[in-house]
Amino acid sequence: MESVRRTVGTLTSRASCPPFPARCTGCRMPPWRVHGRYVRRLSDAPLGGAAVVIELTVRRFKCLNSACPAVTFAEQIPGLTSLHSRYTPLLPGVLRDQMIQAMDTAKRQGLQMDLRALAANIRADAEGRYDGAEPGWRAGVEWTLLWIENTAAQLTEGSSADGRQGVSPE
Repeated sequence: MESVRRTVGTLTSRASCPPFPARCTGCRMPPWRVHGRYVRRLSDAPLGGAAVVIELTVRRFKCLNSACPAVTFAEQIPGLTSLHSRYTPLLPGVLRDQMIQAMDTAKRQGLQMDLRALAANIRADAEGRYDGAEPGWRAGVEWTLLWIENTAAQLTEGSSADGRQGVSPE
């Protein structure tokens, strides 16, 4: 690790690969010579709400094997880099989890809107019927509406609309 720099929303660490003996990614032969160096930018899992970027200086080698399709290759660090990747192994899992959470939220919000529309339709349909309705019917409609609204609120907020869970109108 050479340095760590923090800017607004990003934590960047600069590092170089230790001088491990490298092997060709095509034929697994040891390299002939260092062909050059370059900086790889790898996105990593967020830390404290900040995006993490690793700027890793890697060596590029020339392969000894003339039959190898990989004329040159870059060194890889097991557990951190892989061929052509722009992220560390941790980031895909984090992104996948965030996508699943976002999709679940969208589903809950869609269901919440459907339930609230259902409650509005029931309320509109019951409006004119309250005048001559029996008290039991009126209480049943009110309880049903309250249950639908509480369920809709719990889908995204985790509690009922008025802050109580499992409330009945009685």
